[in-house]
Amino acid sequence: MALPTKALPEGAKRKLSFALSILGSPALLLLDEPTTGMDAEGQLQMWCIGSIQHLKSKFGKDYLLEVKVKALSLVEPLHTEILKLFPQAARQERYSFVMAYKLPIEDVHPLSQTFSKLEAVKQAFDLEEYSLSQATLEQVFLELSKEQELGNMDDDIDTTVRWKLLPQEES
Repeated sequence: MALPTKALPEGAKRKLSFALSILGSPALLLLDEPTTGMDAEGQLQMWCIGSIQHLKSKFGKDYLLEVKVKALSLVEPLHTEILKLFPQAARQERYSFVMAYKLPIEDVHPLSQTFSKLEAVKQAFDLEEYSLSQATLEQVFLELSKEQELGNMDDDIDTTVRWKLLPQEES
């Protein structure tokens, strides 16, 4: 006996939606949190591209460094020091007392040395706090999308998924 789709549990509806979406091998498939509401086993089966950590490690090219100073007079000397320690650091935003930098992965590894450097900077500049984090999945997606749009994708990178720009609608 067949059940109507609306009578299925949420996780089964998600699985059915995913199965229907891949029928016919579409050229483009956009998924928005397809595993929400699914049981753990179903989620594992759907993660065919890789876990969030795998994707961030594979495609994330930068770390994000944020430092919070106690005095605005320290901003420029601290900026000079950051560039000394991480020559390829790219300044991002600055919100009053908070400065943000993109640091290439190769400048950050090994992490133990990076944290030693940052602890020394914290003491020397009497920083209120600092944080060093991997790129978020959203940042990785935006970076891949931007590179694809600009045609800068490295040929030696196996992205598993190639991003394709959709044609712009004329208004």
